[in-house]
Amino acid sequence: MPPWELPAAAVAVAHAAFGDLDAARRCANGLNVPHDRSAAFADVAGYLTSAPAALRSVSESTSTAFARTFRALAQSQIPADTAHTVQEAASFVVDALADDGWYHVLPVLARIEPASVVRVRDIVFAHRQLGE
Repeated sequence: MPPWELPAAAVAVAHAAFGDLDAARRCANGLNVPHDRSAAFADVAGYLTSAPAALRSVSESTSTAFARTFRALAQSQIPADTAHTVQEAASFVVDALADDGWYHVLPVLARIEPASVVRVRDIVFAHRQLGE
């Protein structure tokens, strides 16, 4: 697989798994498409909080063997006590919320700040003029 085809979100999660959050941020921030950038930030935050959808884009990689390797690496390195990584995850959440793919971070928000998900729902309902 040529380097330009590497799934950047998976690589960002791998950096986080190795404890290099600066490299994870640079990798995610290097994505040119706002939606993809937001999803990558959400994936790193999800990894740091062990959120259920944390490895979504890792498993969506184009190369099955490559994706399985990254997924296994990330799963084997998920922090045992995510209480210590919540602060770092919050900074990735902020970055994820800044772009078009903001909704990718909802599983992480549900884990670290459950009340915020209700507020997001209220904003979406008001914006879309949906009744309750």
